[in-house]
Amino acid sequence: MRISFGHRLTLSPTGSANDNEIFRFQNYRINQEHDGFLFLPFGFSGLCANRSPDNIEASLVFPNSGLSRTWATRLLDEQWFAQVTTLFDENINADLQPGQTLFTYQGICMSAAWDEERLSIRLGTILDSVRGSVPNRVLSRSLVGNLPISSGVRMS
Repeated sequence: MRISFGHRLTLSPTGSANDNEIFRFQNYRINQEHDGFLFLPFGFSGLCANRSPDNIEASLVFPNSGLSRTWATRLLDEQWFAQVTTLFDENINADLQPGQTLFTYQGICMSAAWDEERLSIRLGTILDSVRGSVPNRVLSRSLVGNLPISSGVRMS
């Protein structure tokens, strides 16, 4: 029996409704497109405390090149949204079907670092105030009113 893990990565500009700006990658089918996800060699690391891994930081790791650094700069400058789905399969069959979804991580591209071999993008967590079967909601001005814009908040 062979156990395999893979990831699907979806990147989109924050607040953009432009489908042409959404990028979809996978790292489990080398040099193949699968369900609209192009192959890209990348790694995903982070901690999953439950099936909804909110408030936990994670990172994406790519091979370092001039192209990847330019691309990472754009992701950071425009604070792109990243969604990573981790897939698990005990026996990958010849039909190239993805396995079951273990969990999905969502975050904003916050910072990057690189050395001679790799480029790492740190993903910041998304504030999620709803649990259970209710869809995820993000705190915003329209939901809760004015939000603090500095760390100097006083309660009276």
